[in-house]
Amino acid sequence: MHTSASITHAARAQLRRIDMLVIRYRGAVRELPGYLPSAITDAELDRTSREVLTLLLRHIAGDEVHRELTAYSQDIGRRRARQGLPLDSLLRTVRMDFRFLWEALVPERVPAGRAELSADVLAIWDAVELHTSQVQSAYIEESMQLRRELEAERGYLLERLLSGEVREENQLRHAAEALGLQPDARILLLVAAPAYRREFRSGLRRAFPEAQVHTAEGADVALLDSGRLDAQGWQRVRSLPAGIPPSPGSLGELHDVWPVARRLARQVRSAEAGAEFGEHWESALDEGFAVAVEAHRADVMRRLDELPEHARADLQATVRHYLRSGSILETSRALFCHRNTVLKRLHRFTELTGLDPAVPWDAATIRLLLR
Repeated sequence: MHTSASITHAARAQLRRIDMLVIRYRGAVRELPGYLPSAITDAELDRTSREVLTLLLRHIAGDEVHRELTAYSQDIGRRRARQGLPLDSLLRTVRMDFRFLWEALVPERVPAGRAELSADVLAIWDAVELHTSQVQSAYIEESMQLRRELEAERGYLLERLLSGEVREENQLRHAAEALGLQPDARILLLVAAPAYRREFRSGLRRAFPEAQVHTAEGADVALLDSGRLDAQGWQRVRSLPAGIPPSPGSLGELHDVWPVARRLARQVRSAEAGAEFGEHWESALDEGFAVAVEAHRADVMRRLDELPEHARADLQATVRHYLRSGSILETSRALFCHRNTVLKRLHRFTELTGLDPAVPWDAATIRLLLR
């Protein structure tokens, strides 16, 4: 690269005053978003600034430091990626270098003609462009590697959770953090239908943009916090082509419903509707059935269980008698109460559980849950 005597002189002069230049540079960087001392300390910022500014000035002065500058720029890109600095903040900083260096070098230059001025601008631009391109490419490459590492860790942790190997509290807390969940979250496990994996992924992105899709034992899996789902959220869940088992009590009990979730996923017949345990429990009779029933009971009967004991007992007794006879009159006689009381209790039971004893499938599910 051709450099003029004027710019070479200016660069050498700034190299002799590198300490003051680093202090000014640090002040300029601290004004940019993302560069808080809690993220990058003054000591580290001074160290990297000194090295970069020295190499840039030497490059501008005509020294052969291309290889050194490339290596150090790449090191900065990788380091900032691992520190979690946003790429736009990093690029805003390195692109600032041209203006910073020009303003530092202009007072040192000997007045020159237009041709020499253009050569000086190109000399600074060439050095900064080399630095910027290497920082950016290294940052992107390192970010991709970090994502691969994180996904591998998440996959490993998820498979351990699904196999029941993670039990200790600190391990569960670490797994929850890695998977983007709260340690005390009530987990909803979704397993994509084998025939609709692409539709599951695209539907999940639309319905829950923050949710991650993982792969476990060849199946696409997503974890949601069911405690944060409102009626609309549950509607979005049910529109996904996935097996939807009951929510286990905690992340550590995820393995209890894993076999059921996979079995339910195979029951999905549409890209726009999932298979819930409440509608397909007969398909899971031979895989984790008892555990899944208990988890489903906790979901369905939660509001019923919150009633005072005598009120809950009256409702359950009424439902049990009605399921045996199928008759309002027979139930009222057995319980020595008016038929309107029986009707009110049955209606109240449906309000609390969403299950109607008069509907055959619901009646079968109620018998299962009140066994």
